[in-house]
Amino acid sequence: MQSVVVMRTELVFIALAGLTVGCAKTGPARSPDGGSQAIAAEPVSVAPPPPAAPPTGEASAAPAPPPAASTPPAEAPAGSCRTRTARARGDIVGSERTQSGAMEPVLDLVPGEELCVETQKKHWQLVGLRLVDRAAHPGSSLSVSLSSSGAKCATLHIENPYNMVLHYSLQVLRPGKTKREHAVACPVEPGKSKDTEFKGVVSHVIVSNLHLKGPGTAGSMLCQ
Repeated sequence: MQSVVVMRTELVFIALAGLTVGCAKTGPARSPDGGSQAIAAEPVSVAPPPPAAPPTGEASAAPAPPPAASTPPAEAPAGSCRTRTARARGDIVGSERTQSGAMEPVLDLVPGEELCVETQKKHWQLVGLRLVDRAAHPGSSLSVSLSSSGAKCATLHIENPYNMVLHYSLQVLRPGKTKREHAVACPVEPGKSKDTEFKGVVSHVIVSNLHLKGPGTAGSMLCQ
């Protein structure tokens, strides 16, 4: 009889232990102080998955940079050699016979004219003078102009484009006169210009005997 009671008591304890285990599995979580208050679960941050790598052998295509704006080429500056005249070209560029019988080119200017004259070199002489609107070949184009300040004076301006000294002869024609006057002509250094003044009223200035001399040669800077 006593053994039966002991077996029943063990069964009761086993049943109670099973119920305790079941409550632990299914019941609410308890706080550390033994209460039955539920503990809120803390959120867990999950890192986003890394981007998928491109297939082997294929490089990621980077965006192409925008095309640079094309810069237009700079235009060459216009030269100072130009022609401004109301006369016919044949009245300006001509030729005259020298004392030796040879024909040489001459320029005939009146006040207010600006001439651009292309030239050709023949030994030391400048020949083949040709009046142009603007210099197509600045290195071989003379810029010659004649300005006037009324009855006081006139000024002849010559620019030398050559790397040699430019020489020439000058004659002046006064209003109402038929005979020309000789005027002193000073040479123009390479790449420079020269102004020659004529006192009084001038109707024409004739430029002739255009020729070149090497810098430093005898008489290269003498006025004639």
